Amino acid sequence: MKKLYALLIVVLLAGYVNHVNAQSQGEIVVKRNAIGNAYFLNGQLLSRNELLYVLESNPEAKKELKIAYRNNAPATILSYAGGFLIGYPIGAQLGGGEPNWKVAGVGLGLMALSFPFTSAIRKHEHNAISIYNNGLKKTYKSKVDLQLGYAGNGAALKLVF
Repeated sequence: MKKLYALLIVVLLAGYVNHVNAQSQGEIVVKRNAIGNAYFLNGQLLSRNELLYVLESNPEAKKELKIAYRNNAPATILSYAGGFLIGYPIGAQLGGGEPNWKVAGVGLGLMALSFPFTSAIRKHEHNAISIYNNGLKKTYKSKVDLQLGYAGNGAALKLVF
């Protein structure tokens, strides 16, 4: 009877370990939305920090994602500054003042300068996720399978790794 309890505990622990690995080792799915891309792991939306945490297990993917995040600061600064410089003359026009459209032109130029940084972010993020997902396919382990059947002397449990 003690052997049966020990076997049952081993089977339950093996199933639990497999379940935990399956949750953290799922494939990352990219979905486009109105403002960019959304990243999902096992159906749950990932923030940028969570995405970085998930990619910790693959050094090459993590390195690629850090390159993407390096482009984030210039893209953000240029796009916000450009948006402000475009909006300021428009606000002046709506308020009844005299707008300086040259300022709006400079803002448009800054916005245009942010596009290469934004496309580099997306490219490196997609590369990092592809590296991670391809790495999962190479290191895939088969699941633990517990089979219940009949033997010559009664019931039998078969644990397949």
